[in-house]
Amino acid sequence: MRLTCDPRAERRIAAPGEFGRVAVLYGGDSSEREISLLSGNAVLEGLRRRGVDAHPFDPRDRPLDELPLRRFARVWIALHGPGGEDGTLQGALEYLGVPYTGSGVMGSAIGMDKLRTKRLALSVGVASADFVVLRGEEDGPEYTVSILKDQALPSIRIETPRVFYDYEAKYFRDDTRYFCPSGLSASAEAHLASLALAAFEAAGASGWGRSDFMMDAAGRPLLLEINTIPGMTSHSLVPMAARAIGVDFDELVWRVLETSFTRRPAGPARAKAPAKAKASATRKAAAKRRAAAKRRAGSRGKA
Repeated sequence: MRLTCDPRAERRIAAPGEFGRVAVLYGGDSSEREISLLSGNAVLEGLRRRGVDAHPFDPRDRPLDELPLRRFARVWIALHGPGGEDGTLQGALEYLGVPYTGSGVMGSAIGMDKLRTKRLALSVGVASADFVVLRGEEDGPEYTVSILKDQALPSIRIETPRVFYDYEAKYFRDDTRYFCPSGLSASAEAHLASLALAAFEAAGASGWGRSDFMMDAAGRPLLLEINTIPGMTSHSLVPMAARAIGVDFDELVWRVLETSFTRRPAGPARAKAPAKAKASATRKAAAKRRAAAKRRAGSRGKA
């Protein structure tokens, strides 16, 4: 690995030139390519409006090793689904030494493993929905909490006429309703925010993302999943939550890009002595100790 993660290295950036040349990774070849293209184009336009030297990069059409060759200083990841948010891309960028936004290899991989995410969340006290959920009339509404740099943004309540808040409801339906503020009391909002952050951290996720919940019949939040690279389209929830605290889209993508500064080139590894040389040195040291012991034994005999 040629990158090291240091959360203390994250900082606010004042001038766009400090980011250097930025690649917005979008598209890819997963089933979510269409949404990724929409997200990536929106991110690209937002960064350019702020003066960032940002360029589109579709890994379906170009190899990743072009990134360092073309002198990209960092990457804004807008790839969704397998190959984009499951840790494989993050591992490749680690190897190439190109800093990137959002969660690292472990957090990305765990976030895509819904079963493991729920087990880890349960271990820190975050209740989760059954691993196979069939909604009933007694089930409560769904809520989502966006996360930006360890801060929980205002929750959003989601209502859809469909049985589930699924892919179609998320990105293409116009009858899905979103409420932000969500209508929760101040104490319930704070409790949901703490659960969202705990679940995100338990999975090893970082930078930015989302935790999704469903209320049970008693009004208890149950974790559905976390999302380490949420959509950034006109229907997307993270931009909606950010607007509620006065952060517009361009500022949001700027702040997400700042998370790439937590990853920086690792220092050179210490050279290891060859195994044969180490073994030879060990044998010589042992021979010297045996000789010294014999001399001491001989001295005692003479005495």
